Amino acid sequence: MDWTKMSRRQQEAARGLLEKVRAQGVVTSVSQVSKFFDETMSWDRGEMSLRALCEATGWDVPESAAPEPGEDLARAIQTVLAGTVRPRLGSVERVQHISADIKVVKKVLAGLMTDLKESLPAADKPGTTRETLVRAVQGALSRRLVMEHLGAMDVLSVAEQAVAESGIRKKKEYNVRLTPVAGGSIHLYFDPDYGYESQRQDGAARYIDEHNALSGLLLCLRNTGLAFSSDGPHDTVIEDLRDHHPAVIRMAKAD
Repeated sequence: MDWTKMSRRQQEAARGLLEKVRAQGVVTSVSQVSKFFDETMSWDRGEMSLRALCEATGWDVPESAAPEPGEDLARAIQTVLAGTVRPRLGSVERVQHISADIKVVKKVLAGLMTDLKESLPAADKPGTTRETLVRAVQGALSRRLVMEHLGAMDVLSVAEQAVAESGIRKKKEYNVRLTPVAGGSIHLYFDPDYGYESQRQDGAARYIDEHNALSGLLLCLRNTGLAFSSDGPHDTVIEDLRDHHPAVIRMAKAD
C-alpha cells in the first residue's frame, strides 16, 4: 500500500506498527511498513511469526527473533534419531526398536493434539476470525475438524448454561455430564448415584422425580436454541437417558 494513498487512520496505524516492529529489533521504515501493511497487520494479530514477516517483506531477521514454530522440536527429534543406534536390518529387534519409538511419538502427538484443541476455543474470541484459526493450524488440523471442534464448544457452552438454569444439579444424586464428540455435537449423560437410603425409597416416586428433572432440563435445552435426540431403544429421550443411553445435542436448525 502506498503511503500517499493511505487514509489518516491507516497512516497512524502504520506508525504504530513501525514502533512495534522496531521494538522487536527490525530495522525498517514507515514507507516499508505501509508497503507491507497487510503482512505487518497479520504479524501484529499473531497470525504469523516475526521471522515469517521478515521473510515475506525482505527485512533483515533480528538475531533475537524466535525460531519458527516447530523448528526446535524438529531439530531435537532429528538430533535424537541421528544418535540412535538400531539393531541390524532384517532383525525382529530392529522392528521392535522402531515400533517402541513410534509409540512414544504417538503419545507425545496425542498430548499436543489435546493441548491444541484446548487452545483453539481460548483463541476463538472477538477480533479473531475462525478462518484465521484455520490458517493457524494448517497442516495439523483440517478446516472441517477446526470448525467441528469450535462448533462443539459453542454447543457445549450453551448446553452448560441450560443445565445450570434447569437446576438439575442441585440434587446431588443427579450426575449430569456433557461430553463433546466428533461431528460438532455433544453427548448428554444422566447417571444417578443413589445412596443406600435413596435405594430404599419408593421406586415410583423416584421415577417421577427423575422424569420431572429431565423434562425441565430438556425444556431448558430447547429454550436456549438446542435440539436433542437419542438412538437408544426407548420411545422417548427421557427413557433413554434414564437407561444410561446418551442424548445427542446440537444447535437447532433455523426454521
